[in-house]
Amino acid sequence: MIDLGLNRLVLPAVLLAAAVFAGCDKDDSIRTYQVSKQLPVASASSEPTQAEELPGAGGPIRWVVPAGWTLLPPTQMRYAGYGILPSDPRAMLTVSEAAGTITGNVVRWENQIGLPPTPEDQIATLVQEKQVGGEQAGLVDLVGKPKSEGGSGQRIHVVIVPHGEIKWFIKMSGPSETVAAQLPNFDAFVGSVQFRSE
Repeated sequence: MIDLGLNRLVLPAVLLAAAVFAGCDKDDSIRTYQVSKQLPVASASSEPTQAEELPGAGGPIRWVVPAGWTLLPPTQMRYAGYGILPSDPRAMLTVSEAAGTITGNVVRWENQIGLPPTPEDQIATLVQEKQVGGEQAGLVDLVGKPKSEGGSGQRIHVVIVPHGEIKWFIKMSGPSETVAAQLPNFDAFVGSVQFRSE
């Protein structure tokens, strides 16, 4: 006598086993892929550029950047800025629209590098005449006392260029020895300045 209850249990089990063994013939091996994790890195060129206008191509002033100088991020306080020595972030050149009087700015710069304020009636003795971009400009060179004498060891070398209703500051600042070494580049930068014709 056939036990139908047992057959109902055994038959599905047999069919399931057959399906499993049939699937084992397929290629289910695990595959591995090598994906490079290296991302492209943008490099900043330190080569001198052509006459450069900032910000944007419609800028009112342009110049040529010396080799080795690197563009700094923009800020609200400056029109443009450059690191003049990659190993020292304190050393920089900035281009900005001037505010205030010559006397007020000279005294402020003197304070920044630990110099006593020059009396107002002597400020003119600190300003040397210079031609920049076809305009009559003034050059001011302030050198702080060496650190060995308790000073800041800093130097500020700046030209003030009036053009139309705007006065431009082109200011190089940093450790005295760094600024001194960069004076030829500063002169080249200032000598390349051009103003866009109105």
